Amino acid sequence: SGKVRGYLRYKVRQHKELSFEEITACPAIIAGSLLPASGSSAVPQLQLPGGQILQDSKDIVEAVDALHPDSKVMPPAERPRQRLVSVLAELLGDEWLLVSAYHWRWAYSGDGSRAQAMPAFMGGASPLPSHREHNLDQWGAFLRPDGTEEERRRAARFLFDRVFLTPIGIKSGMRSLGVTEETVAAWEASCRNILRILDLHFQQHSFLLGGRPCSGDFGLLGPLYAHLYCDPVPGKMMRTEFPHVADWCVRLHDLGGVSAEHLAGTELAEWLPDDEVPETCLPLLQVFVDEMWPSLRSSCASLREHLRSPRYALARMVCGRGLQGGSPLALPDKSFNAGCVDQEGFGPLTHEFELPFDELGKAGGRVRGRRMVVPHQIWMLQRLE
Repeated sequence: SGKVRGYLRYKVRQHKELSFEEITACPAIIAGSLLPASGSSAVPQLQLPGGQILQDSKDIVEAVDALHPDSKVMPPAERPRQRLVSVLAELLGDEWLLVSAYHWRWAYSGDGSRAQAMPAFMGGASPLPSHREHNLDQWGAFLRPDGTEEERRRAARFLFDRVFLTPIGIKSGMRSLGVTEETVAAWEASCRNILRILDLHFQQHSFLLGGRPCSGDFGLLGPLYAHLYCDPVPGKMMRTEFPHVADWCVRLHDLGGVSAEHLAGTELAEWLPDDEVPETCLPLLQVFVDEMWPSLRSSCASLREHLRSPRYALARMVCGRGLQGGSPLALPDKSFNAGCVDQEGFGPLTHEFELPFDELGKAGGRVRGRRMVVPHQIWMLQRLE
């Protein structure tokens, strides 16, 4: 939601006649409005002026940009280098950085018992920090928006103890994404490395491509704002160690994409001229090449083999509904958790991945793991064509 909210605030800032109303999704709204309208409980969802409801953030951005094209966030085809950087940064944020951000969002929410413990590292800190109270407050307000404080917390504790922090809840999602005791330090190190790269970049530029946000900025904003900046555990780390990234989060999400104060008068509110890509962006692209690209290739290989298998041919024949939904053997949609048995363990919709850090998060090592194939990532990759 942070990605779309920040984007809409940017569009409103560019077009004073525009406005949008944000409605917080609660169980009643999800069941009574979102599911009947879109068939999905996922948020954010946006209703356009004509009544059409969109769910995927990329579809939302493209639809609103089409309605108001003079402030598009995707660089045009005439700027191929900037366009490529924007697409790759969005893919990196939406689908790779999101893994470590999702981990940080939940890893320190347990009650201290072994049963609720999840893979956690936090630089080897002992004792580990906790954001349980913060998360209980947030989910209590979602579950019981009209309840008393005690009713909210009781509802949140029930959800955490009976669903989220059980082996079939978020723990399962962490395993599906590839976050385990063996890989957790490497995932955290990967995230810190991206934050370090961005912090150096935002010392020189307000946004990825200069003085104006692009779709890559908003793709990175999704995991960095909601999962890290707003959380007391990684949020403290971000403000302390990566203050320029924290400032970028506020400017892009809260203030509609205003330029950095320390660059006032030295940077135009536009992308760099002549399709130039800032040199400080290149290390971010190197992260994509070193970490995400091999994972995407491995994922594509597993998906290609699965689509050619008799198992999948049978699934399509039985469900008769194309590539998405219908049968547990058809391709699953995007999710933090495995959508079918094929995405679990060593199933046909899993693949190997590597991170260039050791089990203590030190650069130069190699940590290997296994994670689920997410066909949605392949769809995003195809947008490069």
